[in-house]
Amino acid sequence: MDVVFKEIIKKWSTHDHKDKSYNEKQLTNLLYKQKIELELVEHALQEYDMYFERVKRYLFFPKWNLLMRDFPSWFDIVENKMEGLEKAFIDEAHAIEDDNAKLWIMAKVKRSIKNSNYGFLYEAVISLPDGISTPSQEGIPINLWWKDVPQNNNVRGVYLAYYRRQSTMIFRLSHELSEAHLNTVFRFKPKPIDFLKGVKNRFKASYMMPSNLTHKLFYKTDFLEYSSNKINTEDSRLNLSQNEAVNRVFNQNITFIWGPPGTGKTYTLAKLITKACCQGLSVLAVGISNASIDVLGLEIIREFDNYSASSKKIINERKLLRFGYPVLPEIVNDNRLYPDKALVDHLRKDYATVLKVLRNDHGLSLEEKAMARNKQFILKNEIKQINQKRIREATLVFTTAAQCFIGDDFGNKTYDLVVIDEVGMMPLIQTLTMAGFSNDKLVVAGDYKQLGPISMGRTEAVDNWFNKDVFEYFKDVAGFEENMTVMLTEQRRMHPEICDLVNTRFYSGKLTTCYTSDFEEIGLFNHTLATPYCFIPVGPKEGSVVRSTEGRSRVNARTSQIVSDIVEHILINNTNINIGVITPYNGQVTQIRRLLNSKRLSKEQLHRVKTGTIHAFQGSGFDMIIYDIVDNSEKNIGMLYKGFQGERLLNVALSRAKHKLIIVGDPKVFSMTDDLQEVSKKLRSFMVELRMSAYQLGIESMPR
Repeated sequence: MDVVFKEIIKKWSTHDHKDKSYNEKQLTNLLYKQKIELELVEHALQEYDMYFERVKRYLFFPKWNLLMRDFPSWFDIVENKMEGLEKAFIDEAHAIEDDNAKLWIMAKVKRSIKNSNYGFLYEAVISLPDGISTPSQEGIPINLWWKDVPQNNNVRGVYLAYYRRQSTMIFRLSHELSEAHLNTVFRFKPKPIDFLKGVKNRFKASYMMPSNLTHKLFYKTDFLEYSSNKINTEDSRLNLSQNEAVNRVFNQNITFIWGPPGTGKTYTLAKLITKACCQGLSVLAVGISNASIDVLGLEIIREFDNYSASSKKIINERKLLRFGYPVLPEIVNDNRLYPDKALVDHLRKDYATVLKVLRNDHGLSLEEKAMARNKQFILKNEIKQINQKRIREATLVFTTAAQCFIGDDFGNKTYDLVVIDEVGMMPLIQTLTMAGFSNDKLVVAGDYKQLGPISMGRTEAVDNWFNKDVFEYFKDVAGFEENMTVMLTEQRRMHPEICDLVNTRFYSGKLTTCYTSDFEEIGLFNHTLATPYCFIPVGPKEGSVVRSTEGRSRVNARTSQIVSDIVEHILINNTNINIGVITPYNGQVTQIRRLLNSKRLSKEQLHRVKTGTIHAFQGSGFDMIIYDIVDNSEKNIGMLYKGFQGERLLNVALSRAKHKLIIVGDPKVFSMTDDLQEVSKKLRSFMVELRMSAYQLGIESMPR
């Protein structure tokens, strides 16, 4: 929730102001004690404009009925859980159907991939708004609009995958795009309404059965059960905390695996999934994206190929099914993961042929059109039946969570073990509903200290059920940490001193390090960077100026120049290092990429650097991370740095670094007076630590 908007309504709802109309400057004066600047007030009024009516064009007056409906707790109105959840579904559906221009995402086709049995596939470069980690759940419909293309400018397609590092998405269309479409910028908007209905319907069906795990978890009652016979699952390849996690899974019905960066969460999940399949359990493994589930899939395949004779038999007999839209070549090309592949490909090819006939129906008689429509219906039903058969007969199905709710391929199928990965990014209600696919065991795995879920709705009900994760939902349950949660504690990614920056701040000092050093010394202009991390102070006195863009992002010309110069120097002088450049703002990403492309760097050198927002780096690691803070002490702090979100973003940014971390920014950036306490103490303490650190490189060492 926007704390500024809440403060405005809180002040406005008092007895002296409730019946009055105000403009932006008057509201700023009313909030003088909170030291909220005019720009923030204007931003809040614009973001939440549906809650205000205009009086004489320049005055605002709150729509109190709407506010009390959508933010009941602000007015001490108490709703029961089911009322709040029902309202959350309604509000999210309204937000999905809203054609507000702010919800459309800019994109441009990068390349045509191929004409497959699925249709026509394209890759497009996209520009996500600040603070958004992904366009939407993968596998859902999208609307595409080419403003400057005269014909066929409104198209419906399917969003298949998002590559965070490249800021590109894969989408599918039923027909081929023209040259005009390929060369023109377009906008698109996800339309996950059918997915939302699927979650709602599955939740209601599960909720009605008191014995169902969804029902028990929703009410937080009588859900934890222990196995009557103790099972020994110790594996010499796993460390202490990883063994504890696997042991919990096989000796109780619900296990939360908290996997901080570099602690081997994916490795551990692959081990327990393989072990479960070899013990005769049916398993459903899901993730939030096709890329993440494919990464887990690669680890699973390696384990099945090497664990035992029975695991080799399972995979070679095609009892593993990768359902949905695989994106990694190793997964796409492994035919063992696609039972009945020849039949499915044949049906899809016939279906694509029928669609082509129906698109070019000029000259067809009514009878011929009717016959084509009938064949389309028959083929669609045959594809559905074969998919249901594949799902029913597989020992392990791994797919995105969204696929479980799109269409009815899964029907009423349940599994002995359900594993939900990247659960920190999954909306709470979706996780609770996924639990209903389990008839025995549930594993939820992720890191709730990193990026969280996203939604389209802005109401309190949506915030409670779509913007929160399952770890947060259960934190107040007695015995949750002791009896249900296992934290993986041995990290192998970060240098110990880089790890210390996040360990004490976000993980209560519980992480231990098993680290292999590399790139111990790196030349940086006239210096040798021998320390694992380095802070380069760049404040207003050093030319740091923060400017807002038309797209409501932020840029800092001075820090972008410094960052691009550092990247250029290191790439030229180090032939095998890979670098990640991280910043919170898309505007700064664009500026840094432009500067790097203007430098004399080869394609190979440019290939070794990835520049993106913090959201683009979730789940990845680089030899060196350069973190550009962008904001400074002369301009109000951007919304991305405020509250728990700010902590999550900082944690992701720092924990991507393996061997070297360079932080560029104003040392006083989080030291401004903040009566609303919007900036976390953890962010403030981080900047204090940098200011006091001996690991600094002065601005005078940087080229101008």
